Amino acid sequence: FILIWAISRQRTLLFWSYLGVLALLIGATSLLMPNWLVENIRQVVIFASEADMGTPARIFARWFPALGSYMGWVLTAIIAVILLGEWRAALGQEYDWFLWTANLTLVLTPLLGIHTSTDHYIAMLPALMMLLAAWDERWGVTGRVMIVLSALLLLVGLWAIVISGNLDLLPPDANPRIFFFAPIYLAIGLYWVRWAVIRPPRLPIQDLAARIH
Repeated sequence: FILIWAISRQRTLLFWSYLGVLALLIGATSLLMPNWLVENIRQVVIFASEADMGTPARIFARWFPALGSYMGWVLTAIIAVILLGEWRAALGQEYDWFLWTANLTLVLTPLLGIHTSTDHYIAMLPALMMLLAAWDERWGVTGRVMIVLSALLLLVGLWAIVISGNLDLLPPDANPRIFFFAPIYLAIGLYWVRWAVIRPPRLPIQDLAARIH
């Protein structure tokens, strides 16, 4: 998405810098460990094949053995359509719109059917920061109350879910309450503040500059 957006904004420096740094890192690492790339790919394949859960299809299949896999793929298709639509809407737009879409991508990726683990949900922290910052900037005291409640929900609520999952002898990646909670919670939050984020208020100096021109 970063590369596609960079092309849409004609930011060729960002596009080539991204690819150049990636090539440099791969090349430098390969000099130290020539077979690391192949080994990494092999480990990813092993992880995806041996793990018990990690996709909506596998979790739904645990609930509904006959139709669960189909339900998971339907969810994946819906999420893919949503993301593609948001990507298309963000092309050519300003940085705030890009940043919101990038965070939404991080949040919804676990629901795309790509095998993942709840350990990787740390990547959603930027989305959480955007949500809390939007509440604080736009809703004042009410927003700060929402931040406190959200922090309690994420800290206490998630631990309660983890403990209940341990009592059910379910690993985190197989516990649907853990697997779906963070993506759904943050996705709802991001759509809640979407307009406030992608259309930030204009400063008085900007309005003055626009009238002068």
